[in-house]
Amino acid sequence: MNDLKHSRWTAVAIALAACISVPAAIAAAPDSVSAPAVATYWQMIPAATFVTRSSNMSYSYANGGCVTLPSGTDFTHRLLLPAGATLRYVRTYFRDTGPGSVFSAVSQYDAAGGLVDMGAMNSPNAGGYSSMLSPDLAHMFDPVNHAYVINVQYRTDDTIFLNGFESGAGEMLFCGVRVMWDMP
Repeated sequence: MNDLKHSRWTAVAIALAACISVPAAIAAAPDSVSAPAVATYWQMIPAATFVTRSSNMSYSYANGGCVTLPSGTDFTHRLLLPAGATLRYVRTYFRDTGPGSVFSAVSQYDAAGGLVDMGAMNSPNAGGYSSMLSPDLAHMFDPVNHAYVINVQYRTDDTIFLNGFESGAGEMLFCGVRVMWDMP
């Protein structure tokens, strides 16, 4: 019986020593601390769920979630990600049927009229189905202080146009976007 008590106290002493030595070992070797695990998520948003920025703009449903973008039609979709998510990439899907290009961006609005376009992209003038990938945005999503939307428009000029849109001519088949973000 006495040996059993002795072994219990020995186990307690070893456990306490381990608790004390682990933080000391971490503090002594900061390079050995690994980064927290990150989970990556994707969200596909079909074009059929976007809305026009003005009620007098028209569009038509094509198929498979795609819509026809006539001249000067601006599409927008609210972007809802969890607070603290890191917005990484946006890929825009389309079918080019004319000489113009697709413009897309993630727009961040504040409550004081401020606007920042992130990851603004113009597609190359290439025929057929295609997609374009934004640069790595590495933006910490803050839905408490900002509102976010994805804006898409078809234009016939190749001017990079930030913080707004301008009208073009022709048509484009817009099929949607895919958003990638990370959560710690």
